[in-house]
Amino acid sequence: MERVDKISKVFLRFHFLPFFVISLILILLFPLFFGIENLAFVESANVYERIFPIIGLVLFIPLFLPDCDRNILEVIQTKKTSYLKILVIRLVQILITLLFFTIICLIIFQLKNSDIKFGLFLFGGVADVCFLAGLMCLIFSLTMQPVTGLIAPIAYYIICLFTGDKYLKTFYFFTLVNEDFRSKLLLLTVGIILITISCLVANKRK
Repeated sequence: MERVDKISKVFLRFHFLPFFVISLILILLFPLFFGIENLAFVESANVYERIFPIIGLVLFIPLFLPDCDRNILEVIQTKKTSYLKILVIRLVQILITLLFFTIICLIIFQLKNSDIKFGLFLFGGVADVCFLAGLMCLIFSLTMQPVTGLIAPIAYYIICLFTGDKYLKTFYFFTLVNEDFRSKLLLLTVGIILITISCLVANKRK
């Protein structure tokens, strides 16, 4: 337990903290840039689903980022704790932070008197972020290039914006307005699978 605590603190202090701060600032500035006061349900869903997933995606960038530095990776290899376990510890920190930030974002919507369905928005927001993160993490784990990893989720996001559900069908992103729980469950499931595969790929690359 002491070893897990130490790994968590090192990751938070030296790698995760900048992304934590950036995401938090973006969430707190959310109301200033996007005018979320007194929104109807449809408007709330559209604004939330188009902005929050991109903010949440930032949290997953540091999952493999420390290991791009060969010196850091060599130090990790000398530790008793397996690399895969280290990745799981990092991932748990990221997911807990994502859940916390999602709740904060939704509370802001409520404080601004916007109409939301808290449980649906919470599940949908986490599902959206996990799916985008899954795309990013898989490419990142294969290339160990963070910029390359970001191309996949951004491309997917843009396709959703400009083509609707014409090509993506059940994988269409912006379905919260329709209260489509099943599509969000699909995105969450696929996202978790992709993140898991990416951790296994990164572990094998090591």
